[in-house]
Amino acid sequence: MTAPFRLLRLTTLLSCLLAAPAIADCSTDLSRTRAVLETMHTACTTTACTTSLTPKPTLACPHLELAAIVTALSRSDLATPVIVLLGEVHDNPHHHRLRAALIEDAANPRLVSVVEHLPATLQSAVEDFHRGRLSLEPNTPAFFNAVGWSKLGWPDAAIFAPLYRVLLQQSAPIIAADVQRDRIRKLSRREQDALDATERARLRLDDPFPTNLQDDLLAELEASHCGLMPKTAFNGMAAAQNYRDAHIAAAAIDAARKHGTAVVLAGNGHVRRDRAIPYYIKKFAPDSRIVVVGFLEEGTDEPPSSLTTLYDAVIITPRATRPDPCEEMRKMRTQNQKK
Repeated sequence: MTAPFRLLRLTTLLSCLLAAPAIADCSTDLSRTRAVLETMHTACTTTACTTSLTPKPTLACPHLELAAIVTALSRSDLATPVIVLLGEVHDNPHHHRLRAALIEDAANPRLVSVVEHLPATLQSAVEDFHRGRLSLEPNTPAFFNAVGWSKLGWPDAAIFAPLYRVLLQQSAPIIAADVQRDRIRKLSRREQDALDATERARLRLDDPFPTNLQDDLLAELEASHCGLMPKTAFNGMAAAQNYRDAHIAAAAIDAARKHGTAVVLAGNGHVRRDRAIPYYIKKFAPDSRIVVVGFLEEGTDEPPSSLTTLYDAVIITPRATRPDPCEEMRKMRTQNQKK
């Protein structure tokens, strides 16, 4: 990652925080964040990863980028609320640990967490769990049991535990913002009854979606399925993703307006500025102030030039250990063809 690229990202990030009382409060305690970074350094295998996690000794504020993120998370201003979007690669434990540390260092009890991991139908279960807690000590295993995490299709709860431990310590609520899976399946299959007219109108889903953004989304879906199917096979899946992004965006706007700040925790594909949740936030609330941080892995295929348009800041971490997803997908396809 070149120095000009880093400077451009930092300039963009700081410009997004101009409404904040302090663009980057370098007196903020970043001890938890720094501790997590130190444990991650040794796992880096590329210069991009090491550079992303290393403080800049030439700056008066060595962790200026991180301080700016924590400053944004620390705000609670009902007059000019901020929505901070922190991306993730779902099965990368580094991303959950680092985001947990940033939120913890922000120490903002009013910070509302809007999460992709839980469908809105589980909101009552989340609220019941909060009401039933007998102590301030977060019990993440009990929480994961209460929401039926093992049935939601996400990686092992242990990977997410450091993040949810911190979220459960917040006095502000956790907002379950995703769409239930049966509705996603119906949309992906282009079933007529997947969405009623009221929901489509609420999220303005019949408004034209820019052709270039739709083509880009279809290309991403094709690549994520290892090129095993043509782009035309993903129109339904693209409609489902657009609905999810609009649904989460509406929840984030509502949370930020009520509490002054909201943090959206979702996959990098959902937080990118051009066509995902930020697109719908700007569509529904044009004056909204948003800060978008991508949490990528070393060896990412995204070119630096595109990252400056997708995210205000990028943090590159070590890769998670996982089998080749394309190899797994090909095996599954072969097995299905033999049946």
